[in-house]
Amino acid sequence: MPINDRQDETWQAIEQIEKGLRRMSQPMLLLRFRPGAVLGPARIRWLLDQIPNLDISDCGRGLHYVQEDNPKAIAEAIGQWLQPPCTN
Repeated sequence: MPINDRQDETWQAIEQIEKGLRRMSQPMLLLRFRPGAVLGPARIRWLLDQIPNLDISDCGRGLHYVQEDNPKAIAEAIGQWLQPPCTN
């Protein structure tokens, strides 16, 4: 992550990744927690605009160590996301 606006090697790597997001065709799942520590609403909207096949699952409360805050919600969200769609 850029620190003090330095555009170092890490900053350049993140920039390259962000430039390639629109070309990512595989389905992706973003687990959202509230209040969250890293991804706020504006960044989530930006990711939705950038990644064509992005699904978001709201996993409830969590801050920084979300796997400790809400492990059951994480397991349920991933399990539901991996389920094949129902066909009648």
